[in-house]
Amino acid sequence: VSTQSTGGNSMVASGEEGTSNITIPFEDATGGDPQVEAVIQQSTERLNQLLAFKGCGEYIREAITTPSPQTEEAAWSAVVPSVGTLKTFYDFSNEVEKCAKKLLQELCPGNPQETLTNPSHFPAARQLACLLDFVVRFDDSKMSNPAIQNDFSYYRRMLNRMKLSLSLIHI
Repeated sequence: VSTQSTGGNSMVASGEEGTSNITIPFEDATGGDPQVEAVIQQSTERLNQLLAFKGCGEYIREAITTPSPQTEEAAWSAVVPSVGTLKTFYDFSNEVEKCAKKLLQELCPGNPQETLTNPSHFPAARQLACLLDFVVRFDDSKMSNPAIQNDFSYYRRMLNRMKLSLSLIHI
């Protein structure tokens, strides 16, 4: 199966030789699942938050190169809200996953040609395409921002150090 944009807001999927093309006119595919639509509406905001994510590299570098209670406290104070933002991204990705599963179950119950040529399924197909577009753009942005991994790694390292300190105190 191959897909191509038709230039507007529709897509044509071509199957094996001898099968027909399926055109999904996204511009006419209004409506759909309200919960999925709410997630799609939030996706732009989440992507913009990710693109604006700067991380705490300066604080972390300072705490690693010049370790002291002050530099470590400053880094920890900066990293905790940053990890809160990362948790928001994680929670949102779980919502996207639930929506994708829901849409795939609706769109893939039997013969895909019958399902996708049925205009009543066009809104679900549009919503799935919107989610997939978001996922690809979000993942690409996430992978090109090393601050995400750096902040989370520092957070985990500090948590492990705190747990070790607490366990030594109780010995």
